[in-house]
Amino acid sequence: MSKDVAESTTVSTPRPQWELGQRIHCVKCYYKTGSFKKTQESFMRQLECEKAPSKSRIQNWVDHFEKYGTVENLNAARENRLSQSGCPKKRTAELVERVKESALCVSEVSPSVCPVRLAGECW
Repeated sequence: MSKDVAESTTVSTPRPQWELGQRIHCVKCYYKTGSFKKTQESFMRQLECEKAPSKSRIQNWVDHFEKYGTVENLNAARENRLSQSGCPKKRTAELVERVKESALCVSEVSPSVCPVRLAGECW
């Protein structure tokens, strides 16, 4: 790569991940003041931050709170969260061993007669 191209290439900085307490503060302040500007000013002053969340970010949190009753990220991976099929998402030694057994079973016989699959259990 030429020197000119390397100098003109900018590195994007990652978006800030706002903490739960910061999101709560913004939603409470917005309900109290009804103003995005006042919410941003309060955020920077009370939480001693140099940068406040954008108007659209605060609006998203307010909308999320009104819809779900929380400002938590409901898509965040939780330790004991189940997948849509009801199987645990957390990888354990037991689950890994069961997958290995299943793979061996499939390679030895038809998948339709595999005991792990017949049991209908999550692995």
